[in-house]
Amino acid sequence: MERWNAQCAAGTDDNFGRELFLVPLDTPPYYAVGPMLPTFVNTHGGPKHDAAQRLLDADDRPIPSLYAIGECGSLWGPYDNSMGDITEFIVSGTNAARHALKETPWDAT
Repeated sequence: MERWNAQCAAGTDDNFGRELFLVPLDTPPYYAVGPMLPTFVNTHGGPKHDAAQRLLDADDRPIPSLYAIGECGSLWGPYDNSMGDITEFIVSGTNAARHALKETPWDAT
């Protein structure tokens, strides 16, 4: 984190030569995703969700604090979107996170 933030302050990414989109990560909490590899294997279908990625119950009401992203309730439905899956994961995950962050935290203990 210190190295990345220093590179952002300097305006250059020494690792990959980027000069754009250098945004410091200086406000926790932080979340990460493990390595992702492009693949052609996918599934379609899954639970129904609304535009905020919230899972819906049998009466089409949002289930509190339960979200679906990517192919889990894909926006493409039964159609094969070829290699667009990674994009769908990123877009739907970002959308779900934006809505989830607006929720009041609850204690799961």
